[in-house]
Amino acid sequence: VDWLVDGNYHRLVEAHSAFFERCIWQNILVARYGFPPIPPTQWRCSAAKAAALALPRNLRDAGSALDMHFVKDTDGRKVMMKMTKPRKPRKKEREEWAALHPGQPHPVVYWESEELREQLYAYNRQDVLAEEALSQALPDLSADEERVYQLDQIMNERGFQLDQEAVQTALRLLA
Repeated sequence: VDWLVDGNYHRLVEAHSAFFERCIWQNILVARYGFPPIPPTQWRCSAAKAAALALPRNLRDAGSALDMHFVKDTDGRKVMMKMTKPRKPRKKEREEWAALHPGQPHPVVYWESEELREQLYAYNRQDVLAEEALSQALPDLSADEERVYQLDQIMNERGFQLDQEAVQTALRLLA
């Protein structure tokens, strides 16, 4: 963050499947917290680099195909997926909430513990090392491939456009 805030955001920023990080950067860090925006042309993607060489886009599979030392932590991924999905509140939690907030719905709760957080941190550290190792093992995209990648990112950011009126008309005709 300091590297970017200090005015170095003219440099390239890379991630594996960078569109995810771009969305987080733009829609959370810039929109909510005032971070400097990073133009789409300054992002690079190691998944795109892998695909250009006919390697799997998936970080784990691309690392395995290259027999990399640092690979995706599949056990850590399970912990990450567990922690990002809501869970049902326990009976005791529901009872305590109902006593303190009568008639109000219980808030969303997640799996949380110090042990799970430590496992998540370890997973994230390993993921960064795996992304970095894969990226360093792959050549950069050619100028033509880079232009195609940038166009792909622009289209993905724009999204899929629908003519709502035409859809509603088609549904009425079908009915």
